[in-house]
Amino acid sequence: MVKYSDLLGEIDVKHRFRDPIYGFIWLTEDELKIVDSELFQRLRRIHQLALTKYVYPAAENTRFPHSLGVLQSATNIFLELYRNNYNSLNEVMGDTVNLFKELRFAALLHDIGHMPFSHATEDIFLDEGTTHEDVSKHIVLDYKPFLSIFKKNNIKPEVIANLFKGKLTSEYRILKKILSDSFDADRADYLLRDSYMCGVKYGLYDFQRFISSFDFSKKTKDFTIKYGNIHSVESLLLARYYYNMQVPFHRTRKGYDIVLKKFIEKYKEEIDCGIVIEDGKLKMDFEQFFFFDDNYVFEIIKRKYKEGDKFAKTLMRGENKLHAVFDLEVKAEEKEYANEYGEFIQELKEKGFKENEDYFKFKETIKIHKLIKQSDEKEETDYVVIKDGKEYDLLDLSAILKSLKEPIVIYRVYIVSEKKGEAEKIYKNLKERHKKIKGNL
Repeated sequence: MVKYSDLLGEIDVKHRFRDPIYGFIWLTEDELKIVDSELFQRLRRIHQLALTKYVYPAAENTRFPHSLGVLQSATNIFLELYRNNYNSLNEVMGDTVNLFKELRFAALLHDIGHMPFSHATEDIFLDEGTTHEDVSKHIVLDYKPFLSIFKKNNIKPEVIANLFKGKLTSEYRILKKILSDSFDADRADYLLRDSYMCGVKYGLYDFQRFISSFDFSKKTKDFTIKYGNIHSVESLLLARYYYNMQVPFHRTRKGYDIVLKKFIEKYKEEIDCGIVIEDGKLKMDFEQFFFFDDNYVFEIIKRKYKEGDKFAKTLMRGENKLHAVFDLEVKAEEKEYANEYGEFIQELKEKGFKENEDYFKFKETIKIHKLIKQSDEKEETDYVVIKDGKEYDLLDLSAILKSLKEPIVIYRVYIVSEKKGEAEKIYKNLKERHKKIKGNL
């Protein structure tokens, strides 16, 4: 048994789970009841990285251990912050024990509303403007097994729901930043966990130094970053960028995402996700949602495979794998590459290639970070660094992060196997023409 009594009163964590990232993850009796619920157990059947296992064979991890991991990561960040700012937090935040409980419940449940294959299918199963955070909010506000546990712990479900998405009073700003922001417990966990499961090093950073990187401002009720720890927060954002390029945006993995989306779009009418959105309001059949997982979708894929569906053949690791014949990663300001992308697509059309049958377009803009200066209100968030008793914007003290503010754009054109050779010749000819034009200038 472990107690947090030295800092936060009698919060007993009696149950432990073995974990490759933290060694052990500890839960209270009521947190374990949430984990044992049907909807939380469903997360065992939602792959964290969709079909990344077709690229990195060991990437079989699910949202279940990640959710436990975010609880532990959030706990570690909060406790480090509390140890360093005990008096300030108690004075400004009030009931820090209850805040700690709310943070742990929110961290545990932050992904409870994920669709099958996680982010890969969310925009197909949910209406435009609706996300898995909206589904998570609805579950927290309406699922009776959770409501009884919240009531027992004197927790308002509205607070948990708004930590996912919504407006919060100022004392909850710090919990929101711990759970979902530039330096949050979510990415702190998935970078280490997914890298471990994939067998790559791209998402690694110094976790122990990272969680001790923050102080607390009584004035703003917000995080500040310790000047001596700037490199540790830089390393997390750089790790996230490299991880994004080599795992979720890996060229082969994205090809499978495209096929998966096309398959679901084609057979969406046959899929019952247990969610209905009418007049902007979300309604759920919790019993059906419990069965709505990766396995549910794969049973449909198997059935359509037997019927000869070409997308199903690809998803079953059969025929017609997609190939990224055109693949560029450039700065957003480099407009000439957008023209080359468009030219290649136009030439494919002229040669009789059919979109979403012979070729598939992919374009994604990726921000390495969303940090801003305090004077800029247009984007995500700002962070203050305290140096020699004075406040500075993080971007003014980090030359690396300041230089990486420009987004990266990925341009890709995927081609089916039987058309790959012809498409490669078309692209080669296009490149040679461009070379001649430049040579004549």
